[in-house]
Amino acid sequence: MLAAAQQFKRNDCYQFDLVSIGTQVLANYASVVQQQFARDFKQKNITDFKQHTAEFMELIADMDQLMGTRRELLLGKWLNDAKKWGANTAESRLYEKNARDLITLWGGKDAVLHEYANKQWSGLFNGFYGKRWKMFISEASDALKTKKVFDQKGFTEKVKTWEWNWVNGTEQYPDQPTGDPTEISKKMYAKYGKQITAAYKKLKLTKNKK
Repeated sequence: MLAAAQQFKRNDCYQFDLVSIGTQVLANYASVVQQQFARDFKQKNITDFKQHTAEFMELIADMDQLMGTRRELLLGKWLNDAKKWGANTAESRLYEKNARDLITLWGGKDAVLHEYANKQWSGLFNGFYGKRWKMFISEASDALKTKKVFDQKGFTEKVKTWEWNWVNGTEQYPDQPTGDPTEISKKMYAKYGKQITAAYKKLKLTKNKK
């Protein structure tokens, strides 16, 4: 895709596909990194856990930046469009809450259809998913350092409260795209290309040994 950049750089359809593919590649790699720090936790390897979780959080931020180049991938646009339908402040606030709820909990604090309509959007990664992962990593790291069992039940309740507060929140997110899709895609390729290739080669070798 990047090899065609010079010919199609200003083509909007090309830019959309470039960002979509890049985001998916990074998301796939994030799953590999997540599995790595899950193993680190089970093996009680604090050093590797710290390294891989830091890489994971950086991936979330980079994906957010890449998606932020596309207007249709902005959480801020979704929320602001919803608020515009309100005839007064109270209605606008209600519509924003509903818009937040639809793409996260899909109901109340204990909704069973949790993240039924989740999205890969800029703003949602840094503002929702990233912060939630940061909470988990902090709790898991503390469990490793103190050599205690991770309190899954307690953490789940803490996250539920945080998520519901986010649904009821009013913080704003950008509703205009920033950055050049092609240039940022090139940056991501230069940053992650070799390590993604190496990670998948390692996975393939591991599977072949089994």
